[in-house]
Amino acid sequence: MAERVQSVARGLAKVVARPPTPSSEKLEYYQRALAAGVGTERLKNMADISNKELVKRLSRVPLFSKLTAKHLKHIAQHGKQLSWSEGKEGVVQGSNAHAFYLILDGSVEVTRDGDPVARMHNDDFFGEVAMLTGNPRNASVTATTDTDFFVLSRTAFTAAITGNPQLSMQLMAAMAERQGPGRY
Repeated sequence: MAERVQSVARGLAKVVARPPTPSSEKLEYYQRALAAGVGTERLKNMADISNKELVKRLSRVPLFSKLTAKHLKHIAQHGKQLSWSEGKEGVVQGSNAHAFYLILDGSVEVTRDGDPVARMHNDDFFGEVAMLTGNPRNASVTATTDTDFFVLSRTAFTAAITGNPQLSMQLMAAMAERQGPGRY
């Protein structure tokens, strides 16, 4: 019996001493989300989005469509999933840019100076312009439904484009297109 207790104690010591893994971080994230009232069905849907699915979805974003699978995997591995409840204004016009957002599920409304300029849905993206230029956000974004995102921080986004002329050229083209008259 004493040997069994010692064995269990050694096992627990290993678990406690082990640094958090992506799996343990996900578990903690999901526990916090449940405590905050995120429904279990929505949580299940978020958990089902794998790196493979993210790579596929990122490849459909015009900004990333010409990248190799290796670059797309790199981007997918460095981002995080985030959820906004319906009505949450997650990006405020004039605020500092800190992330690129890809809508995984849901929809948002983009407003500039309080006027609606666009509705965005699954696989639409925003945030790359302000993040690259360092200028404040040029529009606000509010969830019109419960919405899940893939989010790439400024640091990870910068690392992804540094030394990648193909991505840099695509990014410039996307910026020019999105900054035309009446664009957001």
